[in-house]
Amino acid sequence: MKKLFLVAFTLVQILVSGSAVCVAQDSRKIGLTPYVTENCGVPPASFAALESKLNHVITASGFSSEVNQRFVLTAKVDILSEDIMATAPTMYMYKLAVNLYIGDGTTGTVFASTQLELKGAGTTKDKAYLKALKSLNPRSQLFVEFVREGSEKIVDYYESASNDIIKRAESLTAQQKYDEAIWELSSIPSICSAYNEANEKMIRIYEQKLTNEGEALLSEARSVWNASMDRDAADQAGAILAKINPESTAYEDAQQLFNEIAARVKELDSREWAYQMQQQQNERDIQMQQQKNEASIRLAQINSARAVAVAWAKSRPRTVYHVHWW
Repeated sequence: MKKLFLVAFTLVQILVSGSAVCVAQDSRKIGLTPYVTENCGVPPASFAALESKLNHVITASGFSSEVNQRFVLTAKVDILSEDIMATAPTMYMYKLAVNLYIGDGTTGTVFASTQLELKGAGTTKDKAYLKALKSLNPRSQLFVEFVREGSEKIVDYYESASNDIIKRAESLTAQQKYDEAIWELSSIPSICSAYNEANEKMIRIYEQKLTNEGEALLSEARSVWNASMDRDAADQAGAILAKINPESTAYEDAQQLFNEIAARVKELDSREWAYQMQQQQNERDIQMQQQKNEASIRLAQINSARAVAVAWAKSRPRTVYHVHWW
């Protein structure tokens, strides 16, 4: 049964009142990062083309292509033969051995490898390499077997490491590193037994993040408003309140402060206080009406938390992996 799931990589289950609901969702697939290094064996002009091909192999094989993931798909290209034809213009002809690897870029452990030969010709070395790389077919049966082997090792890793990941997320939460904690939990793929537990913890951490951030913003807005209670203070406080997520438990108190400021502004100059917070509330009400059942609400919470993880990963410096040319 496990191998059947690995072929698709798309079994996604969320816990709703003790029952599992299957939802097709790309973000629940195993995440891989396409990784190209300066000494990968291709000219710098071909780096982007090689990374693009690696990305296509990832997505065509059922993985999710993501930045700064622990597990990578990387390549090392070797020249098997090189012919330079004395024609007008000069032609460069290459036969290349493209070695592909899936592995743990953090520990430097390779999980799967494969090799294929590509040929390319062009009026420059760069053009010949690009021609060869363009001939790589991401949907080849060779890659299906290759990624299946790598995926089994990755699932084995998560099955053995899930408890440590959850504990690490709890430690990060205690340090108020909410985004990183959510990112840790979001890395556990749906095929793993700890997936539902990770989702539940991820939602709770996301709610805690919104609460803490909302309360901090509310406190700041109150301080600004109480300092002078004039129109300038109202505008400054309003800009702060606008940052509070409607899902935060601080939102209701923020709404009360909003009403207080709006009433005072009207007292001062008989003008309505045009402000965005009420619009946020209206948009939230509409969204909630569109969510027909508890399952969709739960899914929306998970997707919001995962969006935090994706944003956090993208904000990090590009990870340097230890591939050691597997």
